[in-house]
Amino acid sequence: MADERLPRDPLLREAAVKDARPETPARPFIHLRVHSAYSLLEGALQLGAIVGHAVKDECPAIAVTDTNNLFGALEFAQKAVKDGIQPIIGCQIDLAFSGEAGDAQRDRRRQGPEMHPIVLI
Repeated sequence: MADERLPRDPLLREAAVKDARPETPARPFIHLRVHSAYSLLEGALQLGAIVGHAVKDECPAIAVTDTNNLFGALEFAQKAVKDGIQPIIGCQIDLAFSGEAGDAQRDRRRQGPEMHPIVLI
């Protein structure tokens, strides 16, 4: 037996059913690879701006993973906690593995070993 409170038109019925459903809360999104101005040549945002964007986007947490340093970790953590955001501290470390095939040729061509980024959070 059809519910008589719903419209007969299929499109209107679908819209009415959709409106009657409780809204599903969006899953929180957390950026885990953000470079700040402390990542030389890779990031331009100041730490306060990163936290500000997280607050505006209603992120529960955000990570700063600067390259080869943790210079901004304390400042970032203090700003994030002050604004109610959980800070996640990470670091992208560039490692050069020796002993790989073709290292000598690659070193002469590029003036240095190939770098492999590794992100630790």
